[in-house]
Amino acid sequence: MKKLLLSAFIMINLLTGCSSDYNEVETYNDKDVLYKKAAVLQDAAAQFTLGGNYYFGYNGYTQDYSQAKKWFEASAKQGHASAQYNLGLMYLKGKVIPKDLNKAKLWLEKASNQGHLEAQVGLAGIYLTTNNKNSPKGLELLKQALKSNSPQAQLVMGVLYYNGTAVSQDTNEAKRYFDMACKNGLQKGCELSKDIK
Repeated sequence: MKKLLLSAFIMINLLTGCSSDYNEVETYNDKDVLYKKAAVLQDAAAQFTLGGNYYFGYNGYTQDYSQAKKWFEASAKQGHASAQYNLGLMYLKGKVIPKDLNKAKLWLEKASNQGHLEAQVGLAGIYLTTNNKNSPKGLELLKQALKSNSPQAQLVMGVLYYNGTAVSQDTNEAKRYFDMACKNGLQKGCELSKDIK
């Protein structure tokens, strides 16, 4: 198996799309009610929902990334962890808004501080892959996510052990973490585990 490139691996395989929490939000049958709650009442959950509707083009909304950013940012500023995560991802990926690693770190850290597992893994990826590597901070964040049995954190830890990045290279430990990710439903963990002889 080729050496896994952690930065590309995290960016492409782990940090795609917006928060999975979007599917668990309140449903609004009336667009005007949602907009009123988001804009007039400054309801963070409604703002998050509106941002998701614009991001994905759901519920009769036309996909509009600038509107998604606007509403995720409004929600994020009120402390909504999933909105902070989504905004951080948008800045990290730089596909729909200009890439800004500092803003990505800022928003992912805010979400991470609230215990958002995907944000912890994403922030760990930044700390482990940027030019100013902060391996201890990245490992600390991964360990926090591992305590909650995060399959994404298990997968990243497996990659670290496989490559010997920030930890001593150990293919047995890599396989163990890939197996955990696989058992927790992450197909990529199954694939990588099978590749280790």
